[in-house]
Amino acid sequence: MEATMNLMGSELDFPLFGQILYGGLNPALPGNADGPEYQQRMQEMIWVPAAERGVYKCAFHPPFNFKTRYYHRLLTHEANAYMADLLEMAAAETDNRVRAYLRSQLLDKHLTNCLQRLGEYCRDKNYLLHMLTTPEPGADNDFLSDIWVFHYLKVLLAKAYLEVQYVWKGMVLSAFSEQQLYVSLFGESLPVQCWLKKAETDAPRKYKSPPVPQTKAAEPLPFDIRLYYSKQELCELWKMSDSTFERRAKEPDFPKPTKYKNRNYYLKTEADAWIQRNSKI
Repeated sequence: MEATMNLMGSELDFPLFGQILYGGLNPALPGNADGPEYQQRMQEMIWVPAAERGVYKCAFHPPFNFKTRYYHRLLTHEANAYMADLLEMAAAETDNRVRAYLRSQLLDKHLTNCLQRLGEYCRDKNYLLHMLTTPEPGADNDFLSDIWVFHYLKVLLAKAYLEVQYVWKGMVLSAFSEQQLYVSLFGESLPVQCWLKKAETDAPRKYKSPPVPQTKAAEPLPFDIRLYYSKQELCELWKMSDSTFERRAKEPDFPKPTKYKNRNYYLKTEADAWIQRNSKI
């Protein structure tokens, strides 16, 4: 509940929205025209990058000059930090009454209102997306920068809406798609280009069958010659000639030899057991 209370009221407001639309950060102001001073602004900017959160990844038209790079850094950082707080709050809140209230305040009112006001502003200023994606020859670069800023703000608003809608999907009777947000709220005309790609979190996971454990053959113990007899040692011990040894070695119960360095050796325990069974040799 504490996290919820911290995000009530003005804390629910999308960051920089009012300043960009009506305040000193409005990119259309003469003092915010494109120029090399934006490079200096970025160098003076004190910021810690906030990681992108949620199930939607943003892939908007890339910034193309100092001005759009500045606004990209500014908006991305603020929006990511805002969405991280929203998602943490949305996931942690378990009281359905509070969740219903927040959903109404955030989705149905605040973010809906922001998209509608932004759409009205862009139509009034003739900031149409196709003028950016397919610019006419000789198009004013600063005007294209303004279009970029306002439409990037639109995409970030849509991402915030869709992220919270996804977390509270069980409480949303009629969910919006990105395209529906642009058409119904922002007022963008079809065909609508979408910029948010949803991870396949709802798709059934394709688990690989666990690998079948392979029975590993036991490695042979290092050869210890002290545990073996050589053929010569057995012949001496058993008082056998080579020919007698070779003849007896063909018997089924004769100890099996172990080859080591191209010579045959006979395990002492097996050889001793064999001579006890065959004492008359």
